[in-house]
Amino acid sequence: MNQNTLTARSLSMLQAVSALGTALGAAPRVIAECAGLRVVEEPFLQLASLRLSKKADRSSALGALPFDLPSTPNGWTGSAELSLARFEPNAWMLISIATRSLPESQGPWLVTDLSSRLASFRLQGARAPAVLASATSVTLPPAGFTRTLFAETTPVLLQRLGDNEYRLLIDVSLAEYLSSWLADASQMTVPGK
Repeated sequence: MNQNTLTARSLSMLQAVSALGTALGAAPRVIAECAGLRVVEEPFLQLASLRLSKKADRSSALGALPFDLPSTPNGWTGSAELSLARFEPNAWMLISIATRSLPESQGPWLVTDLSSRLASFRLQGARAPAVLASATSVTLPPAGFTRTLFAETTPVLLQRLGDNEYRLLIDVSLAEYLSSWLADASQMTVPGK
């Protein structure tokens, strides 16, 4: 098996439990749920970095992939279930809730599987923007995706999925910290407190 191709079986062997201990196939772990806000761990996303060599002819290299890549910096295309986000001038991230075959690292492309390196959290509801505003100064447009600092200390990738829906990708070693921070913030941003 190519190191960049991840089958459902190898995914289950690599990640029998998520960064917070959620078993493969289990419902997402609820971090916080209160009026206007739901925060869950989104276990077992398939994540891959697709990097294009600076020397490559961009138009022919992009045509070789079976994806429509976003051309806008800090943008993404697709849906919450399958998206491609541009996070650097010559790099995109594949984000999928289902296991897919990844393109081969060959020619102009370097493909790196990041599935076991990043934990994912989903913030949903009318209070989600307030929670994020208490943690970061970034205001994302619709279909926005960026790398930023969360709580002024923790590097995260932030994806705006909708008006009041966001995905946070963070190093697995910091997942417990972010989970606790989000649980605390959900209580502190309650209107009237």
